[in-house]
Amino acid sequence: MKGLLLSNLYSIEKSIKVCMLFAVIAIPFMLMATDQGPVLRIAFLAPFFLLAITSLETLKHDNESGWNKYEITLPVKRAHIIRSKYFTFLLLVIIGSIVTSLGMLIASFLDWFQFTTSSFTPIAKGVSIALCIGALAYPLTYILGTKKSEIVMGSSIGFSFGLWFLLGGLFSLNGQNSDEIFAIIHLIVSVLCFTVSYFVCRVIYSRKEF
Repeated sequence: MKGLLLSNLYSIEKSIKVCMLFAVIAIPFMLMATDQGPVLRIAFLAPFFLLAITSLETLKHDNESGWNKYEITLPVKRAHIIRSKYFTFLLLVIIGSIVTSLGMLIASFLDWFQFTTSSFTPIAKGVSIALCIGALAYPLTYILGTKKSEIVMGSSIGFSFGLWFLLGGLFSLNGQNSDEIFAIIHLIVSVLCFTVSYFVCRVIYSRKEF
């Protein structure tokens, strides 16, 4: 399991470093903007989008290198292979949260942004969107293949924002902490979707012929 996880990370090591560097440098300058409404949303969501897409590159890399056919011959269960993919995704989401928080702290230190406990709300939303993207992207990729990655990614992003607006319509909250409550609800639903996706993907992969 550990070897599979390291293999996934090594295959996208350069992409991870680029995303982290972009987040650490770009976020503070984006937060320096006077009108921080739309800028804040872009600043907080961009790292999660980039890392979610980067994580899915492991599937494309496995297919192009032939590793996906070789790894099933290793003394590991197919369930372990799927678990390593999902753990890799979760690890990148955690990295995205840390890097985004670091960018906010740098901006706060430079007096470009006021860092408070409410600053974690958009981070929670970014995590939720990333989890929703992964929840649909992994099963779809194993069904459609990596050659249709554009369709997979477009569908996954559409599903992520579709769920966002659906929950926004179902839970029309008002009040001082309404945004924080919605972020928590969205995060819980996203975690459930990601968990269900894991078990669905295990079934798909167990029946997949290479």
